[in-house]
Amino acid sequence: MVTVPVGASEVEQRLERLEAQVKQLMERIEAQDKNVPLPATGAPRQGVPAARTPSPMEASPSSADTPGMGSSPMGEVRLRYFVGGAVMGAEPPSEAPVMQGLYTLQDGLRFDPGSYGIAEGGMLARYGDRNLYRAAGILIEGLIHLPAAGTYEFEVAPKPAREGGGSPVANEMTVRLHIAGEPVIEMDAVRSWRHQTYRHELPSGQYSFKLWAAASSPGYGPSPLDSRLEIQVGVPGRAGLVALSQLLTAGQ
Repeated sequence: MVTVPVGASEVEQRLERLEAQVKQLMERIEAQDKNVPLPATGAPRQGVPAARTPSPMEASPSSADTPGMGSSPMGEVRLRYFVGGAVMGAEPPSEAPVMQGLYTLQDGLRFDPGSYGIAEGGMLARYGDRNLYRAAGILIEGLIHLPAAGTYEFEVAPKPAREGGGSPVANEMTVRLHIAGEPVIEMDAVRSWRHQTYRHELPSGQYSFKLWAAASSPGYGPSPLDSRLEIQVGVPGRAGLVALSQLLTAGQ
């Protein structure tokens, strides 16, 4: 005969109630785990702070905020291309251009017809005869955006066609650039490839511009179609130079 101590039945009842409560608690936890969806891919885990979105003041500067690049989009210019038998000077010839239309200005200008949509082949060979076609010219008009007022430096890199091997035979190149009707570059009959710099005080804003460049042959030696021209600009408040094409804006 086993003797049951007094109060033993009460302890057992308490244990049974505790076990029932623990079981209910476990059932509730399992039910919650089934009903709560999994976190989406890329969502921050519990206890890990989400990545903070930088404020506008902390954002990295874009090219539109860089002086010299301008906030306006780059635009097309109106181009007229000339080829003729007479030397071309500071003004475009009176005759009609061989080709004209809208054109996206590149970092450099080429004087060959193929660069402006004129079919190569027989026509190109005909224009390449420097005895008949001694000169080629390019007239460009559009809008230019000057992002800051101050001193602008226009660096001209003329490359009139010339013979190699130390020969003095070379073409001549003339360049004119006007901004808002005012002359900015005036370079006449240059045969050297030496860079030339023109400095001008200019206000900020958007202005019309006109660029005329001509290459002329003496009637022998290299063809003017092999000439090249590059123009870069030093903008106030910006280190280094930018191509002239980087300052163009849409909507001329």
